[in-house]
Amino acid sequence: MYEKHTGRIGEARKGTTMRSAIPLIMAVLLWWGAPSGTASAFKEGDVHKLQTTRNCVRCDLGDAALAGMDLSHARLSGASLRGADLSGARLPRANLSDSDLTGANLAGADLSDANLSRANLSAAHLVGARLSHANLRGASLVGSSMSHTNLAGARLAGAIWKDGSRCRQRSVGACRK
Repeated sequence: MYEKHTGRIGEARKGTTMRSAIPLIMAVLLWWGAPSGTASAFKEGDVHKLQTTRNCVRCDLGDAALAGMDLSHARLSGASLRGADLSGARLPRANLSDSDLTGANLAGADLSDANLSRANLSAAHLVGARLSHANLRGASLVGSSMSHTNLAGARLAGAIWKDGSRCRQRSVGACRK
């Protein structure tokens, strides 16, 4: 239905088309102000350091493409790995304590015997990951996807489970609420 204008700019009878145009205007402004191309959060120097030394404490590796890499015994404590792709990566015995893995893709990754104490794994994709005998004490797993994840022998005391509940002390291999 068309609205009849009163003759004054910006006014309309019986409601206004401006209200319905606001979402469209906002979308155009957001699109116009968005950067072209993709921006990456990680620092190239940190990725190179990780690849050559396996020692990258408190590094910025957010959104980095690390899929399939062999990072056995890597030291990544306190590192930012937000949104990183670590699918299929080998991280056995890696130290990821206090690291931020929010939204990271760890599907099929080997994290057996890894130290993930106090790590933030919120919304992480852990489908098919191997976390056997991993230290997950105090880690946050809120909203993570964990189907077919191997937690045999994993220490989960004090971890915040995917539903937001806290795992009791002596939670080994499964979260005891």
